[in-house]
Amino acid sequence: MAERRFVIEVDGLPEPADRPELLELILAAASLEMAFSVLLRGNAAELLTLPSTRAWRQLIDQGLADVGVPGPTDGAALPAGVAIWNEHQLAKLVGEATVIRA
Repeated sequence: MAERRFVIEVDGLPEPADRPELLELILAAASLEMAFSVLLRGNAAELLTLPSTRAWRQLIDQGLADVGVPGPTDGAALPAGVAIWNEHQLAKLVGEATVIRA
């Protein structure tokens, strides 16, 4: 039986006070070695580019999760390692996974 995949979907930039809890949820999934992706919608991708978000970068830098944004988008503003998923890829990703909206 294939391992169930999860998608943690972040729809917009969380308030600064909520960011640590969201990151803890994602890191908990990583510590359980679950197969999951993080989908950053809207301005949620700013979590990876703000000066104070080095902790978020570890998701990509250490290969803890597949991290991506819906495309088309200007990938120049994104850190290396962030996927840009087209409509077809998103439909497949979400359709084959359990989605956790955060």
